[in-house]
Amino acid sequence: MSQSVHDGHRERLKNRFINYGLDSFESHQVLELLLFYAIPRKDTNPLAHELLNTFGNLPAVLDASVKDLCKVKGISEHSATLIKLCGEMLRRYEHEIQSGVKAFACLDEIGAYLQPRFRGEQREMSILVCLNNRSELLGAPILSTGGLVSTEAKLREIIEQSVIHQATRVVLAHNHPAGFATPSGADISTTRRIIDSLKIVEVEVVDHMIFAKDDYISLRQTPQYAPLFSGMIGRLMAE
Repeated sequence: MSQSVHDGHRERLKNRFINYGLDSFESHQVLELLLFYAIPRKDTNPLAHELLNTFGNLPAVLDASVKDLCKVKGISEHSATLIKLCGEMLRRYEHEIQSGVKAFACLDEIGAYLQPRFRGEQREMSILVCLNNRSELLGAPILSTGGLVSTEAKLREIIEQSVIHQATRVVLAHNHPAGFATPSGADISTTRRIIDSLKIVEVEVVDHMIFAKDDYISLRQTPQYAPLFSGMIGRLMAE
């Protein structure tokens, strides 16, 4: 493709987006347009197709790590960073939209609030949702990222964050980035210990949610694990 024809194609694609948005775009055209801003003088259409062939679909491309993106021939660290930035911005956008929630009426609303925080996350991450007596959101700090944390350290952080946010109820949440939303034996024993420890400081553990890809499980809403939890608010929210 000659430079003049190439420039004309870029201009047409940009104008199409400006005038009509992305609704009429196919996935490879979305990536092609994005790559215009990292690769100024090259046909990005073949690269867009190669990314989709490598990772399977657009969400998987946006969720891929910079390291894995750079394994695709023609994708530099500069281009990979731009792609990764877009995925992270989408997650941040969803989270900040969800942060407008003032109170939760049920556990499913808490799950919907948390899901964007974990979507595409390739590291292990734990979050504590802090609530007051009216189930209003006081904060949802990250407890840990990127590896194993001892139960003792996690307990100290949970108690500290509960006090900082003046929470009377909390929801534990963590992800299984490379697995399924199925609790392990360690997850259950840790949950039990945290519940028992927080009773001492009069903080109720309403639920523990485990996320994996686009799925999650609520231990409280799972009959096998529901007996771990107690308290009227938990029962009301689980209905």
